[in-house]
Amino acid sequence: MTARPPPDPIALDALVLGTDDDRETWGDLLASPRAADLWHAAVERRRGLDDFAAVLTAYPWLAGPSIVLRRAMRRARGPAWPGAILDLSSPLTASLGAPEASSVALSQGETRVLAVAHGNSVRIELPAGTQLRRLTEQDEEPFNAPGWTMDPGDGVVVLVAVRADGTPVATLVLTEKAVGENGG
Repeated sequence: MTARPPPDPIALDALVLGTDDDRETWGDLLASPRAADLWHAAVERRRGLDDFAAVLTAYPWLAGPSIVLRRAMRRARGPAWPGAILDLSSPLTASLGAPEASSVALSQGETRVLAVAHGNSVRIELPAGTQLRRLTEQDEEPFNAPGWTMDPGDGVVVLVAVRADGTPVATLVLTEKAVGENGG
């Protein structure tokens, strides 16, 4: 008897949401030697989707550009992108649940939402041949600063890493962290 493959990401998402109580799907997950890693990845993927959905709800103007960016990033499936490194100040890192970490890697094709407390900064190191653009409700513009410090009233800051030819490879969405908020 051959082992069945673990559930796909869509089935795992349904398990995380609690909308699928299929014992067979749960059995396939639990039978996998990678069950813990698969479950953790599914929970993190769902958290990212929920965070992004909250941003789109608060800033509906982002819906159109985000669809365009996602499609462009999917088409740009070229050689592996080495990833931008985001260095976060200690309070922000702690709020992301990883106090020992000082950076977050952003993968090719990824959109990451980070809640940033006022006064905290995010420093961005880009691989050679990659530029940063800032997306606003009205336009997009080059962003040449090495980072961003969140000030009251910033709302949402969308930074898009692009190749020299203009192809987007990753998107970072910075939102203001509400007073007393823990997550990011």
